[in-house]
Amino acid sequence: MTEGDLARAVAAVNEIVGKASDPDRTVTVEVNVGGGLRSVRIGPHAMRYGAKYLAETVLKTAQKATARANEQAHELYASVLGAKGDRLADQLGLTYDPALTADEPRRGRGREPVAYNDDDEGYPESWLR
Repeated sequence: MTEGDLARAVAAVNEIVGKASDPDRTVTVEVNVGGGLRSVRIGPHAMRYGAKYLAETVLKTAQKATARANEQAHELYASVLGAKGDRLADQLGLTYDPALTADEPRRGRGREPVAYNDDDEGYPESWLR
């Protein structure tokens, strides 16, 4: 590893964007590494569930997007620094919950099915009367 390799890795990390959508694809969030919001898109159908549900959905989706971005940063630093790359990313505060990225396709294997509970508290069964 050279100083130039590390400089290129740092520059590349600044270009990483984590993106996630809720299961219904009504909320989509993009973040920088570390979780800085770049954009939040809310579809018109998301409004039907109410403010509390929408706020929780945005926060959960942002957490997932941040985990994806931070995971990519870990991988990039590890590719340049080896095992020290993970430690560096952790020291920079780029931690993440691997469970939040578990549904992502990984190199060498296909996408695994994602199971989620759509009976969360606050999720109306129907607005129809």
